Amino acid sequence: MRPLGVALLLAVAAPASSIAQQIGTRIEVFGNGTLIGGLAPVNAASGSHIAPHGGFRVDVGVQARRLGFGVGGRYWQLVPTNEYGGQGADFFFFGEWQPGDDTRTALRAAWGYGFDDFDSGHGPERPTVTSEGYMWSVGIRRQVVAPFDTRMLLTADLVVPTPSAGTIGRRRPVIEIGVGLRYSEFQRIWPLP
Repeated sequence: MRPLGVALLLAVAAPASSIAQQIGTRIEVFGNGTLIGGLAPVNAASGSHIAPHGGFRVDVGVQARRLGFGVGGRYWQLVPTNEYGGQGADFFFFGEWQPGDDTRTALRAAWGYGFDDFDSGHGPERPTVTSEGYMWSVGIRRQVVAPFDTRMLLTADLVVPTPSAGTIGRRRPVIEIGVGLRYSEFQRIWPLP
């Protein structure tokens, strides 16, 4: 009976110990600011093109030991040509997962809503084509400690926009590379009184 009693005691005590460890752990409240850039596949009257674009992404969220979540926004603008130009913005929810004990690397995914505006760039003026709808992305981020203890971010994301309904616009996913900064505060989780 003693081994059975010990097993029951461990079974009851283990979850309590686990909860105590979770309550005593720290969560990270963070904000990321990232400059992004990439090559966007764009359809125009003359056919398909690869258009350079740049912009920024801002994230705000909380990160526990493995999982994190938050909200963010993204703005981008094409380098205008004599045939087309464009810009867009997305607003999204995102989640992050840190595999293993490596807290500097995280896989992330986002889902949200956005719009794209495409125009004639530097060419003859034409009506602007606007598309809006749902978007999603998957990617990875890596923290790098720079001089003066600056926490920098290196990111890579596959962004899947809503396809443009007009004769000009994006039709396919975009790979974006980013470099940014991370600001964070750590808070301990304590039981309620």
